[in-house]
This record gives sequence, structure tokens and C-alpha cells, in this order.
Amino acid sequence: MLYFQKTFSLRGTHDAIIVAVFEGHEPFVAELKQLDETLNGHLSTLVKQKQLKTEAGKITEFYTFGLIEVKWVLAVGLGKRSVASADTLRAGFAAVGERVKEKRMTNVAVVLPSFVSERVSEQEVARLFGESFTMGYSTIDDYKERTNLVDKSLDSVTVFHGHRPIETSVREGITYGNGSVYAERLMSIPRTLLSPTELVTEAQALASRHGFDMETLGQKEMEKLGMGGLLAASGPAENATMLVLKNKGKREEQEAIGLVGAGGNGIFSPWMGGAAAVLGAMDIIGSLHSQKNVLAILPIVEQEHGQQNPAPGDVIRSYSGKTIEADHIEAIGALLLADGITYAKELGVHSLVTVAPLAEELRSILGDEITAAVTNDKSWWKKMQEASLKTGEPIWALPYYRPYTKRLQEESVADLRLTIGRFANCMATALFVGEFAENDPWVHLDIAGTVARARGVMARTLATFVLNNGERELR
Repeated sequence: MLYFQKTFSLRGTHDAIIVAVFEGHEPFVAELKQLDETLNGHLSTLVKQKQLKTEAGKITEFYTFGLIEVKWVLAVGLGKRSVASADTLRAGFAAVGERVKEKRMTNVAVVLPSFVSERVSEQEVARLFGESFTMGYSTIDDYKERTNLVDKSLDSVTVFHGHRPIETSVREGITYGNGSVYAERLMSIPRTLLSPTELVTEAQALASRHGFDMETLGQKEMEKLGMGGLLAASGPAENATMLVLKNKGKREEQEAIGLVGAGGNGIFSPWMGGAAAVLGAMDIIGSLHSQKNVLAILPIVEQEHGQQNPAPGDVIRSYSGKTIEADHIEAIGALLLADGITYAKELGVHSLVTVAPLAEELRSILGDEITAAVTNDKSWWKKMQEASLKTGEPIWALPYYRPYTKRLQEESVADLRLTIGRFANCMATALFVGEFAENDPWVHLDIAGTVARARGVMARTLATFVLNNGERELR
């Protein structure tokens, strides 16, 4: 349960009260002054003696010695107030969420005014708290040996705030956090427990929860339609699947955005990255009752261990009619995106975002915190960049270099070749995908470097992109 209070009170029987501390001799906000006085100056003494960890993301916990009904104070370090940013607060709230979970607390309170900095308003603090605390506190099922401890969960959170209403911001943040956690949960399920067939069931539950329209194309239907790219990558263990989820807006004439996320175990690792990001985004969009027209297109396959479909040198006819020489089979997810894009366009979508882990070498180029992007439209890219800045999921645009696109076409016996050699594959693979978008505005997000570190990566950015920029500007 969430409780919101404008008047700060220390009478509640909370397990802990969460406050922020900054570096230097920053004056306490009124709520912290009250807390300090009630604790007989213990908080200010700890500050003077430099016993509080004020570095960003560090937490100091201390007992209240029965002076108040609250048992513990969790002081979250945020560095210098003048430079504390949204990213600083994200790290702090996530860390304290993890600490609350670790301590198995059931009832906590947070003093939001203490987290306000020169760069982050209380309204934004509220949203960041809802999002990052949710993500930090979340528990993703694993398959380790269980302890005998009785399960405990957080029953209530009391939010002390200033005079402006912040409930909507907190709840919106929680929605974003839950969407990211949902994507991470999908990523964490072993391939043996989440086959394409089981993913259909998962998507059906999501569609039912939010009132999405849903369409499922099975192997026979895709064979009939001629989705050669997707079918060439599928194996005999499970049928290939094309899932479509649609969020209908109020206006039928409003242009729809297409989010195409590939998934397929045995092809690239982690296998569910693109599909999970799109499903997480759709969870956020549905939870916020958005009136945007959005189509989520999820081409999914499964390969058996040791299977290599297609074989190097195979020529495939994609759903678009373009033929493809499959030479770079590690990036076979690009075949899934190719057919996914074509099907999206057939459904009337002409503004596209594709997401998948395709180029493993991105780890050595951008590391594990920055997602790579390639785009054919500067205004579309600008909107995606704005979304990533708001969510703290950085992306970096690689060049849309047309000479490499020509080499995809010219150095092949087919219309396109799924590689241009051993160099620039991270760009070439994205450019290959872009050939199916043709002249429609398109951004590709390659999460090969980031998805292993943050398994729900890009779900929040995709949702923000859709919700903030529903209709592109006419060109």
C-alpha cells in the first residue's frame, strides 16, 4: 500500500525511514531538522564526524535507540547537492530498494524533500523514487537453493512530500519500474521454460490484462505467406511464431508506431532481449492507458542445440521478396527483424523501431552501459535520444553509412548479403535491417552490449518514446 502525507510525522511504526544526505555542510531541510532534534542531534553529529556515507549511491543505516517508533534510519548519499542529477537519484533509490529487500523490511517511509537537488525537482524526485525503488526492490525468480527463512514482503510505503501533489508522479514511476522488471523477468526465464509456444501464452496474458488486440501467426500460416527470413532461422523443436499486439488509440486515423523486437533461443544470447524489451514497453503503455496507436511485432523462433539454420551461403527469400545471402549467421536475428518489419508495413505501420541483440562486438566498442543505434531519420533519432535521456538508458548513434549499404547489395549473389566481411558488422547488420524499412523513418537499437548487464534494458525508453512522441512530424 502507498500512503502520501504532506505533514512530516515520526509517530508511525515504520521499520525504517529513508532520507538523503549530501556532501559538505548542506543545511537540513525542515523534515531532517525535525528528525535530528528528535534524535537528540544524532544525525548532525554523524555528519560532523563524517560517519555518514555521502558518496552517491552509498547507504548508512543507524539505529534510533528507541527515541522514535521508527527502528532504523537509512541515509542515502547523493554527493554534492549542486551536481546531484536524475542518474544520481536513480542509483540511490535502487540501492535503498535493494537494502530494504535484503533487510526484509515490511513498512518503510521516505522523506522526498530531502532528495531534492538543484537539478532535480520534487516532482521528478517522486517519479524517480517510484521507478528506481521498484526496480531495486524487485525479486527475479532464480533457481538457486532456497533458505528456510519465512518470506516477507513490503506491505506499505509512506511518502512524505512537500505541498505540491506528487502521487501521480510516484505511481507513474512505479509503472515504469514494473515494466522494466517484467522485461527482466522474461529475460531470466531459462530457454527450456519459455519456448515460443509458452511465450504466446505470456503475451496472451499481457494482452488480456491491458485490452490489447492480439494476432498469432504459426508455422503453417507463415509458410503460406512466404516469411522466408523467419522460417529459415527456425528449428524443428518448436514452431516459429509471429506475435502482434495492438494498442488502439481513440483516433483510427492517428499514425501507429511499430515496435519490432526479435527473440529466439539458440540464435543469439541473451535470446529474449528484443522481444522482452518490447513486451515490457507494452506493459507500461497499457498500464498508463495510453491512447497512442502502437503495434508490437514479435518474430520468435527456437533452434535445437547445435543446429545451424540457415547454413553459411544459403540464399533465402524474405517476406518482402528480397533475397538474402546468409553469410553472418551470428546475426541471424536480423532475418527475424526483416520479416517483422515487412509484416508491420503490411499492417499499415510506417514509423518503426527495431530492437534486438545482434552484434556481440559492441561490448568492445561501447561497453555494457550504452546501447548502439542506427537510424535513417534525424528527427526520429532526436526523439529516441530525448526518450533515452529521460530514462537514463544511454544510446549512441553509429553512422548510417550508405557506402556500406551498397556493399550489402553489390557483394552478393542475392539482393542483400547479411555481412560485409569481418569489419563494421555492428553497422552493417543494422543497415541490413534498415533496407527493409526502406524510406519509412526507422531506428534500430542493438542491445547486444547492454542486455546482459541490464536485462530489462530499453523497455522504459521505448515506452517513453511512444508516449511522448506519438505522432511524427510530417516531412
